[in-house]
Amino acid sequence: MLTRRRVLPALILVLALVVACGGPSGPDQSRAQPTATPAVALGPAVRVEAGGYSYRPPADYEHEVYEMNARIGPPGADAQLGPVMVLSGGQNAVDLYQGATTLPEAFAVAQSSLGESGVTLSAPTEITVGGQPALIGSVSGTENSTPMTGRVAVCLPAAGQAFILVASSPEAAWDAGFGLAFEAVLGSIEFFPPVVP
Repeated sequence: MLTRRRVLPALILVLALVVACGGPSGPDQSRAQPTATPAVALGPAVRVEAGGYSYRPPADYEHEVYEMNARIGPPGADAQLGPVMVLSGGQNAVDLYQGATTLPEAFAVAQSSLGESGVTLSAPTEITVGGQPALIGSVSGTENSTPMTGRVAVCLPAAGQAFILVASSPEAAWDAGFGLAFEAVLGSIEFFPPVVP
């Protein structure tokens, strides 16, 4: 089972990225749509009502939903290094815009926030997530002398709604299949209006 010990570092990273979320954007069909990789068998869709999104985890992975967040990882993942994916979304992210009003501004805030913690986030690439414009970047760094890699996807699915998917993994685990699992989960994302309790 995924340990709660990994939740705090992952949520700190997600919160740093949630700061990057800004105003609304409409769909743009010129962007590439990620697709689920056939090599990764996905389980049934899981709805995160407060977050306004659903995802399909890899069939053999553990996953957990808490409020507007979700965490996905393989069984037996290292508590400090992962691999792990953390998803967060919903209307509560509106309070964390910090002046960002566009997707590029939001991604720039994420780059700056991560840079302050010693993590490098690459220049963004435009993609489509759940039919909405999004930006994705590669994450690199070192944790406990282990080379780490990952991805950060930032999306603004509707006015006042934000979504972030952060994946982090030792490079070897990423190359051994976690990267494909990330792409499959990213391609499974669908959005709907958050259900605010």
